[in-house]
Amino acid sequence: MIINRVVVVYYLFLFFSFALGLLGASIGLYAAFLRKSDITPESRYKLDKYLYLCSSAMYLGIWLRIIMVPLWFYMLQNLIPLIPGAMCLAGVHQNVPVYSWVSSSLKLFLPLLYFTWIVISIIDKKFIEQPFLKFRYYFLAPLLILIFIEFFFDIRYLLFIKPVKVTCCTAMFDLNTGNVPKIFTESHWYWILAFCFTFIAQNVLMLKRKMKKYSCFLISLFSTLLFISLLFSLHTKLSPLILNAPFHHCIFCLLQINMYVLTGTVLLLIGIYMAFTYGIIGFLSIAYRWEAKVMPYMKKIKFINMVFYISGFLLLLFTTITSLANENII
Repeated sequence: MIINRVVVVYYLFLFFSFALGLLGASIGLYAAFLRKSDITPESRYKLDKYLYLCSSAMYLGIWLRIIMVPLWFYMLQNLIPLIPGAMCLAGVHQNVPVYSWVSSSLKLFLPLLYFTWIVISIIDKKFIEQPFLKFRYYFLAPLLILIFIEFFFDIRYLLFIKPVKVTCCTAMFDLNTGNVPKIFTESHWYWILAFCFTFIAQNVLMLKRKMKKYSCFLISLFSTLLFISLLFSLHTKLSPLILNAPFHHCIFCLLQINMYVLTGTVLLLIGIYMAFTYGIIGFLSIAYRWEAKVMPYMKKIKFINMVFYISGFLLLLFTTITSLANENII
């Protein structure tokens, strides 16, 4: 086990946020089941207190877990000098493989659910009827399971990481050892084309005036596809192109060296999270027949989403075009 100041800080965030998430989700699920029983004035007051406590714990816990996303990668970055052979985050992940990769994947994926729960809660509280209240608290069950899985993998990684020699990203991805699937080691435009087509299709659906259930479902589905294709695009094609190294496939090296790409990627990921939330809220509002009342809030989500999408896409496009131009000049 390796301990430094950043690891200790991460431990504090990890245990505190997990305790808050466990408390909030447990209270929320209990309140959801309590609603099924006969509601008396006394039980209604008790239920309101449970819901308030649940919301407070979940809000604080979720915001802490969002802060833990950059903190996790910052912690891994600080471990690079302490692990022989590690040149970037790929080597740090190789120290305790599987657990480290799952933890990092969950750090990027779970904000899809965090943003969804927070935004739905904010919109739901705008109405006295709170039409999405039941969904909000049943939604805590799968969220709690994923938080527990993430907690387990984080602890497993932090307890077993050791200063032993690991392979660098070049040896891992580009020496053709057969240990890594070719999908991670080949330079092609497939993932970039998939990202662009999905990006256009999702925005076409979001710009439609009249929303339908299937279009809302597709918007959320496209968000997951954009999430996957963006990361694969950065790793397979953009990293060797922008780093000007034809045989250097490593998303971690690309993000830690090029600030434009890092900023653009973060902006696009936030936009993807917002689009996923937009689709879920649209689906729920149609299902509960509240689309007319919820529409003003959905327009605000769409506007925020477009700002992040356009900013992130332009940054990545500018960097890619510049790299292509330099490659042709050379």
